[in-house]
Amino acid sequence: MKHLKNRIHFIFAATSFLILNCAGTARANERSRELTPPENVKIASFPFGQTLTPTSAVIRWDRVPSANNYLVVIFKMHEKEIILHEEVKNVPGTSVEFTDLDSSTTYEVVVNSVIVHVDGTREQSKDATRLQFTTRNACTGSTIFVPCSAHCVPTCKNRRPACDRRCISGCSCPLDIPYMENGRCISKEECKKAGAPPTEVVKRPTGLKIHRIKGTRNLLFTWNKVTGADHYRVIVTLSDGTEIQRHKVEVEVMIIKDLKPRTRYKFKVQAIFVKFSEGSSRTLILGMPPMIPPEISQVTNTSFFAKWQGYPGATGFKMVIYDGTTGEILQIFDNLAEFYVTVQGLSPATVYGVTIIVTLPGTEVESGEQTVKTLGEEGQSVFFGDGPDEIIHIIEETTTTTVAPPSTAPYVPTCRQVEQSFQVFQHGDEDIPKCDKDGNYAPTQCLTSTSSCHCVERRSGDKIEGTDFKSKTSSFALACDKYGQFNIPPLQVRTSIIDTTTIRVRWDRLPTARFYIVKIFNGYEGLFIKSVTVDLRPTIAVGGLDRGTPYVVIVVAVNSDGWTSTDNVQGSFIATPHLDPPTNLRLEQFSKNQMKFSWQKDEIALNYDVEVSQRGNGKPTKFENVTKDHIIFPVHGVDPYVAKIRSKGVTTVPGTRTTVVTSSNTVSLTRPPTCLFPPLNVVFVIDVSTAASEEEYEKVKLLYYNLIMGLTPVAASTNDVTGTRFAAVKTYGVSRTMFDFDNERFDNAGNIWAAVKFVGRTEAANFNVERMVDHVYSEFLAPGQRTGARRNVHTAVISFIGDIGITRSPDFEQKTRRLQSATNFITIAVDGAPQQNVQNRNKIEIPSYDDTQIAYDLVMRILCNLK
Repeated sequence: MKHLKNRIHFIFAATSFLILNCAGTARANERSRELTPPENVKIASFPFGQTLTPTSAVIRWDRVPSANNYLVVIFKMHEKEIILHEEVKNVPGTSVEFTDLDSSTTYEVVVNSVIVHVDGTREQSKDATRLQFTTRNACTGSTIFVPCSAHCVPTCKNRRPACDRRCISGCSCPLDIPYMENGRCISKEECKKAGAPPTEVVKRPTGLKIHRIKGTRNLLFTWNKVTGADHYRVIVTLSDGTEIQRHKVEVEVMIIKDLKPRTRYKFKVQAIFVKFSEGSSRTLILGMPPMIPPEISQVTNTSFFAKWQGYPGATGFKMVIYDGTTGEILQIFDNLAEFYVTVQGLSPATVYGVTIIVTLPGTEVESGEQTVKTLGEEGQSVFFGDGPDEIIHIIEETTTTTVAPPSTAPYVPTCRQVEQSFQVFQHGDEDIPKCDKDGNYAPTQCLTSTSSCHCVERRSGDKIEGTDFKSKTSSFALACDKYGQFNIPPLQVRTSIIDTTTIRVRWDRLPTARFYIVKIFNGYEGLFIKSVTVDLRPTIAVGGLDRGTPYVVIVVAVNSDGWTSTDNVQGSFIATPHLDPPTNLRLEQFSKNQMKFSWQKDEIALNYDVEVSQRGNGKPTKFENVTKDHIIFPVHGVDPYVAKIRSKGVTTVPGTRTTVVTSSNTVSLTRPPTCLFPPLNVVFVIDVSTAASEEEYEKVKLLYYNLIMGLTPVAASTNDVTGTRFAAVKTYGVSRTMFDFDNERFDNAGNIWAAVKFVGRTEAANFNVERMVDHVYSEFLAPGQRTGARRNVHTAVISFIGDIGITRSPDFEQKTRRLQSATNFITIAVDGAPQQNVQNRNKIEIPSYDDTQIAYDLVMRILCNLK
């Protein structure tokens, strides 16, 4: 509507010019009038708040009556230069929005009035109105920009600030982490521990592990990822400190080669940080005072306390930790809101350099360097000698944190302190922790917000992973005060691969256990992944894992009183494979004396290993490094053949050029030899009145699918004397033909399966066998029928009988014998179905709907033996 209004205004303006033109010199007088620039150019302000953000601005001005559009040009002020940013022509209204601006940057907007005459000539005001403005600072970290309430941000001490009606734009906190504390946004839970002096922890590698590589004198050195690190430095020294290897790697894995047996080595890894914030200048501008180096005190084995002086105009501070020997950056701490900080996570007996960077608008200034050496002694050495010829775990470094004096180090509040703070500040539906009489956490914590319970550590309140249960009265409730006190020998856990994301866990059943808890941990980092509660069965399949990842599995037993066995046990180590096994396996007769085993190729796999054996008949035949999607092998006798297959490929050890062979788990398929089928006419009879469940009915249709695929190729037409032609009948109280042999649409397996697949069940009537038998004979087999059945070709009628009512018609047996004499009538029924009503020599009975594969094999054997 706004654009329509402007367009109407322009039409009236043009019309007035036409009228004035008829008046002689009026048009010239109009042009001679000087066109003035717009006045009152400013940043737009609306009732909902400011329109100037870190990346956008809305510019408004007053309308000039004689102008019908405007020219707006915006320039960017960069150092001492003015750069054209954008030119917007033919602006019909009195405002324009720019949405691609840079934060904390000065711009100048120039607005000219323009009038376009009827003859197409343009006239522009000689003067222009100018406006300079600076975009807002970008909100960093977890903060967000808000247009009107930046002065009204909750804190942990004041969760409900008294907000006035001022509209001030700036940075605030999002709803999920709504509280501002020391310049960053935190959640309600984090507010519980707020108020302690700020602490930063140096992100150094943890979880260092050494593994022997089978058949070599090499070691696999791994560690946990350090977030933000640009790369790592790995240093190998002898026990006397002599450096023998130094490597730069970008991943958390390193193969250390050519080590000598029975020699002591030290392995060290450092996380290296080399990047400052992009676009920041670190130039000291003339006349600015220098930044004084920080003061270091309260030095321990792994920490120190640093403080520094303020700086005029500072918007924030950063701390840089340098390697005191090489001068390289080890860590940068951003957004420090105070003038002091405790730094933890340092290495003992190590020299560090420390500087402070003050952040100013457009530049950064770094102080001089202050050095500090932590207390303590250097770490242990690792002995590399002769050992078992396999990958073994030798040593794992444990990282300990030494707490600084109480005046500077953060403290862990007691349960009573947290409870009191909740009572003062709580609002909404937050859960107050439960404390015991000694002020420690109650061992069982039940949360109203999640309607669940779990066990915790008594002093810290940290959750014991894998201990979730519904309520204290549920059948899987735990007696958390007795966690780990069910005194039994450690359960022997066994694991096996199902696929790339699923494993099977087994253990010995314990008579005194009521249920079990299966816990899954990351195999290298030891991080808890998930847990599963299992009733009495001593086995479970655990899915949702990552491919090519190592895991450690432990099983905790729980007795009838809720006491649990200890989880401080050695678990079962297993690694999920990188590759999935092949899918869509098929084992079928290829020729009179050969069978074909085929599968769907995987894009990742390079080749396949196949093993074929006949039950009870000697040594298997192996086919290695197969690159096709099938093999053909000779057959002898009638005993079933078993074909096993696994995918194979290669993967590269991260951080190296070493490639290793990897393979999937093995899958198999069993099938007895059949035959090459003669040309066939096949009629499928589908009972839609069956009382089977929907799931069972789908298994029946899957049997028809396998028969369709097993009886291919489909004959191209009724004149084709090879292959198989299909027809189908749907039967219930009455019988209907779905399609005949001569229907041209059904000359391929896909269309035939589609017609069968979408046949639904009905409960309208019971299956009437007599009418079905009569319909099939008269429609397809009686003399003179016109359904396209090929002459001199075997015909078979295949019916899966669901629930057959007793048929008492005196003509029933006569009609059944007539059908049997005219064709091969094959009936299939589940154990217990009253198939005895059909006196048929080709009766097949299977134990359940899960055994349709048995029916498939028996049907194929009957068809093979047609005479």
